[in-house]
Amino acid sequence: MSLLAIFKSWKKIDFFIFFIFVPALLEFFYILPENIKNNFILLPSNPTIISIFFSNFVHQDLFHLLGNLVSYLFVIFLLFNFEVNKKLFYKTSISIFLILPFVSSFLIIYRFPYLPPSLGFSAIVAGFMGFLIFSAFRYIKNFYYTKSNYFLLYLILIINLIFVERNLHASFNFQIFTLIILAILLFLNRITIKEIGKKFIQDIKDSRNFGVFLYNYVLLVLSIIFIFFLPNLIPSKITVGNSIINIASHYIGYIFGLFISIIIVNIEELHSGKIKQKKMFKKIQSELAVLSRDWTHEDLVKKIEQKILEIKEHSAVSAIIEGIYFIRFIIIYLLIAFAFIQLLSLIISPEDKIDLIFSYVEKSIIIIATIVVLTFTYSLTLDYPKNKLVAKGGNYFLRSLLNYIISMIFLIGFKEPLFTLSNVFNLPELVFYFSIFVIFLCYLSGLVMLILSAYFFATGMHYLLKSL
Repeated sequence: MSLLAIFKSWKKIDFFIFFIFVPALLEFFYILPENIKNNFILLPSNPTIISIFFSNFVHQDLFHLLGNLVSYLFVIFLLFNFEVNKKLFYKTSISIFLILPFVSSFLIIYRFPYLPPSLGFSAIVAGFMGFLIFSAFRYIKNFYYTKSNYFLLYLILIINLIFVERNLHASFNFQIFTLIILAILLFLNRITIKEIGKKFIQDIKDSRNFGVFLYNYVLLVLSIIFIFFLPNLIPSKITVGNSIINIASHYIGYIFGLFISIIIVNIEELHSGKIKQKKMFKKIQSELAVLSRDWTHEDLVKKIEQKILEIKEHSAVSAIIEGIYFIRFIIIYLLIAFAFIQLLSLIISPEDKIDLIFSYVEKSIIIIATIVVLTFTYSLTLDYPKNKLVAKGGNYFLRSLLNYIISMIFLIGFKEPLFTLSNVFNLPELVFYFSIFVIFLCYLSGLVMLILSAYFFATGMHYLLKSL
């Protein structure tokens, strides 16, 4: 399906809401009197319910408004060309417009209370940019290479992170670590990249309409710009005149838009799978009802009915297992999303002592990542079945690496709020202690992931030694 065909498939009401109504709404907030707009500006040290939500829709000046509005219109235009699942688009958009403002504001108040007053539509624009990454990934999976997996998303994220590191002047060791991860992800995506390239070249050769080809080419360039736009959202220079760019809200919005779309699409797939299963059972039961009228097939019918009961029991167990996998998926991705936000807060935190912790963590991560690369490279030099054993060991080393990274982020990120208790929101005592309990569970999950990392590393060593 061509990009132009997807764009033309949208309804007029969709164009009206996203290209006319939303910009008009932002213009309405902009022309409000200053005394009213001041109530909408979020002060991290003194937040209100009104400012927590509406600060995401007011702007400081015309240049601020136009910058966000132009970026928003470009991203929505690209989404209208890539996203074929309308329900996913609507649900994600509602989440970005209504939930993200609260998430962004609460995290800024909790993690970045020292930031200046916060306002602007940029967090929501960043949310749609994160959604664009997932939408482009789904387009590639549906129309270019059906075997594409989430490693392609990780590759896009790590490329963005490399440029962000340069903007934030991350340490040399940390940059080396991300380059090693980039090499691993390039290796894991080598077939995907090759197949996408072949399909793209084939599309160019098969293209007979120059106008359609030019349209697709321009969209490709624009999509690449916006997919790798995170370094522009988190620049090295965060002051513009008398204003400060709120890079925290940009990062939170970007991560939220990406992960909320992943969660929504997996909920949809799980729900559609259950509906298909119910339809299948109804069809089988109706066919049995017809077959049961013929008494000569009574024994056969009984056997089939018995088999159906077994299938239902098996399906019930499968549904439970599938549900467990899905819940685990949601928890892992939510934790990863929150871990990324914790990582950014550590990088831009004014505290200096954290650098010493990072230096030790970086060195250990580099060692594990190097072992991963060497193991996968070594497996390519062996024949079957030894190469399978070594590759399996490499997979366990990779799991160990990922668990170690996330565990370190959690242990470092949740140590400060756990050991320096402060009721920032002036919450009731019961609610405050409950939040401390949740933070403790997150900190404990970091310890569990660290133990899992050690287990996976030991398992990887077992398979590596077994191949020798």
